[in-house]
Amino acid sequence: MKTRILLILFTVLSVIKGQAQIQRCGTDDHQAALDQAFPELKAQRELMNQNVDQFIEQNPNYKAGLLVTVPVVFHILYTNATENIPDARIFEQLNVINQDYSRTNVDAANTRAQFVSVAANSQIQFCLAQRTPAGVATNGIVRVSYTGAFPNNPNTISTEWDHTKYLNIYVGNLGGGLLGYANLPPGSTGNDHVVILYSSVGGPSSPGTFPPYHLGRTITHELGHWFNLQHTFNNGCVGLNANNCATQGDFVCDTPPTANAAFGCPTNNPNTCTEVSPFPPPYSTNMVDMYENYMDYTDDGCMNIFTMGQSTRMNAAITNFRSQLLTSLGCVPVGINELLDESYVTIAPNPSNGFFEISYSLPAKTMVTLLLTDVLGKQIYRDEFSYPSIAKSTIDISNQPTGIYHLRIETANGYLVKKLVVSKQ
Repeated sequence: MKTRILLILFTVLSVIKGQAQIQRCGTDDHQAALDQAFPELKAQRELMNQNVDQFIEQNPNYKAGLLVTVPVVFHILYTNATENIPDARIFEQLNVINQDYSRTNVDAANTRAQFVSVAANSQIQFCLAQRTPAGVATNGIVRVSYTGAFPNNPNTISTEWDHTKYLNIYVGNLGGGLLGYANLPPGSTGNDHVVILYSSVGGPSSPGTFPPYHLGRTITHELGHWFNLQHTFNNGCVGLNANNCATQGDFVCDTPPTANAAFGCPTNNPNTCTEVSPFPPPYSTNMVDMYENYMDYTDDGCMNIFTMGQSTRMNAAITNFRSQLLTSLGCVPVGINELLDESYVTIAPNPSNGFFEISYSLPAKTMVTLLLTDVLGKQIYRDEFSYPSIAKSTIDISNQPTGIYHLRIETANGYLVKKLVVSKQ
């Protein structure tokens, strides 16, 4: 079986890499190869997708929770110093996906007026893993030097961390103009990851070296696939009305169907498909193409939106396909192993504009240490006090940017990690 899948993947990826032109995404070809090699996994995915479709029908605005934070490990596979990209670009890439998935990206202002009402904060965020599956401290970055061509399955060079509890992103020189690809859920051990061209990793403050694909949106796009999204142009002009928009095309009603992928950054309002009454909700008329959607093929600087329908589908995928991400300890620093009861600490308001009031109801007198870090693990606040002499405290981080922060509350009896959400909208 392994020989068969490797042969199929080698054939498919060799065709992709052999193309002289840029290939924005290789997910469709990659997944087709996996489906051919493992028809039982394809059948499993199709069955689970039926469950997801029913789930979405019953929960049209579903969120997996206040916030889902996914632990990420970057596997940097390199043959030379150029491919061994610096930490700064990885940190900036993490900022990009956190902003894109929370709709705090600066260029959200560029979303055309007709689509602003369906734009979504997916409430999915990402942290660099702080502990390995074995419980060892880590910075979430693995660097491996190798020789020869980039492998058809990078797991053979750097072993994938538990795919049910971590997002594995492999970065390297894919060759042949291929920017990236991903596995659709549920995936399988050794074959459930995202693979990205090294020169496309980065963001505005520390860009990649392959414009116009240098602002980090390749990973934003491929993560969409990892969370079960299809291309907005999937199968062309199908799903043209309210009766079939959820079962055809990209299976999302608020992303208007488009005939083909869009490239560059269109300056007009192309309309390549004609929707008909009853129109796909929430629209009441035929809509132009949503070329600024992250699941199209436009330039990085042109992408700026996930929709509410896409957000619902991604959150449903987490609950139904990737539920172990919800309980993963990958974002929790290594330290005291005993967890405190969640009810011992309450925070309000949360989200807030940066001002949080924290109340403590601990079972015994103890010293309390507060450590606040951003998603990169950088400490931005620390305090220490005696309980119950102090039973309530405040944290003011209104000078920090919008985003997710981790508050670690340590006592002699254990620790607790709470998420603080700064929202300035």
